[in-house]
Amino acid sequence: MKRRTISISDEIDHALEREARRRAVPVSEITRRAIQQYLGIEPGKPRQLPFAALGRSSRGIPARDMEDFLAQGPATVQRLRGAVRDGQPLDLRVNA
Repeated sequence: MKRRTISISDEIDHALEREARRRAVPVSEITRRAIQQYLGIEPGKPRQLPFAALGRSSRGIPARDMEDFLAQGPATVQRLRGAVRDGQPLDLRVNA
């Protein structure tokens, strides 16, 4: 396991400390779980590539738009991936 140093606000630090006490686990465990959830990583499972199957121009998403969709976060990527997989029309609005 790697060790990282990050800078956080006092508000986030207090919230981490409270949650760690409430769950009786180290702050590092709360932080690790939050990062895993944000990145869509499930321990023990291979990570899905967030951009896989999204760039098919025949589906109406040109490659030049991929960065915008990826920047919207994991929920948008999951929604688009599901639509591509299921053959549904894609809703390409920002934060749809």
